[in-house]
Amino acid sequence: MNELELTILDTASSALVSCQGCTKCCEKGLVYILPEEKERLQSLGVPLIEIDGVPFIKRKPDGSCSMLDKQHSRCSIYEDRPMCCRIFPLDVFSRNGKLEWAMYTYCPKDRMIPMKRDDKGKAHVDREVVAMLADQLEGQIPQPVLRFLATEDAVAAQVEILDDFKDEYTILSPLRATIESLDDEALRLVWGR
Repeated sequence: MNELELTILDTASSALVSCQGCTKCCEKGLVYILPEEKERLQSLGVPLIEIDGVPFIKRKPDGSCSMLDKQHSRCSIYEDRPMCCRIFPLDVFSRNGKLEWAMYTYCPKDRMIPMKRDDKGKAHVDREVVAMLADQLEGQIPQPVLRFLATEDAVAAQVEILDDFKDEYTILSPLRATIESLDDEALRLVWGR
């Protein structure tokens, strides 16, 4: 992805969550790496692991990202962080043959965009705001990256099933791109067909 596309991702993310020293997302979760990011991150000494052909940043034994500087509560490669981190708390999931936007819900509530509450008092993401941002983002994410995200999600789901936070997300909306629009190779990678 080019610098303009990365800036757009950063802007959308900052409209959804105000991190400012919070490292909760860095303390849990998988950080996937786009194929085009792999060489640059390796040159920075980022420890990577590949699972079923998808590269991830290795986690520390406590489950946190190896790039998290806990002493200073910051990412040690912040300026070079991968797309996965740039779009957080948004992600793309592949479910039932369709790509869907999702938003992780384990950010502290005081750092999230204004939430709506239902009749039972449960907080929910303002879907209209997020859908607008997701729609704008989708236009900036190239098709090969969307193909990769479909594959990455299938691999990550196998690993994340063991994590405590595996259900800490909400599905927001379908992407305009459908899994049917992806090529046969992507389908084979995702579903083994």
